Amino acid sequence: NEEAIEHLVIARKFHPEKTEVVYNLGLALLRLHRTREAIPLFEELVRAKPDDVESLGNLGDALVMQDQVPQAIPYYERAVRLNPDLSAVQNNLGNALLATGRLEEGVGHFEQMLRLDPDDAEAHFNLGLVLAHLGRLPEAIAHDEAMLRLKPDDADAHFNLGAALLQAGRAGESIPHFQEALRLNPSLGPAREGLEA
Repeated sequence: NEEAIEHLVIARKFHPEKTEVVYNLGLALLRLHRTREAIPLFEELVRAKPDDVESLGNLGDALVMQDQVPQAIPYYERAVRLNPDLSAVQNNLGNALLATGRLEEGVGHFEQMLRLDPDDAEAHFNLGLVLAHLGRLPEAIAHDEAMLRLKPDDADAHFNLGAALLQAGRAGESIPHFQEALRLNPSLGPAREGLEA
């Protein structure tokens, strides 16, 4: 909250050498979506501690929130090189790569998330999307089905599976998934379009 930020700003004035104060201030600003103020703090931390994976990940997040996705990628990449077991950073890097059109590279990061946790619904969801986009439909369908086993009431997951099945020429199998997506989220227009295809 704003009061905590005020206290951290004061603490930073009296203890500029304390990186934990800078980190906490950057994190508080990031949580309030005050990314323009958070970015220079995380840049300062990364300069002081180039191997601090938390600061690297938070700097990447702040840059993404400022629509500076290409600039975020090197920070995410450095963080996962230092610690490949950071599932959240793997996910953020995968999404950043997808957003910049580097689909094949993104796949590897979502696969790493599944090596860390085979039941990671978000990794299955993201892999289903990107693999379908790459035309790797059997794999996409398998990940969409895994996502639905984990979250059977997710309208987007039903839509994605329906779309992948339709793309694979399995229109009859896609219909129940489009219908369920619409039942769960009646405003999901693409599911309606899938039924009309």
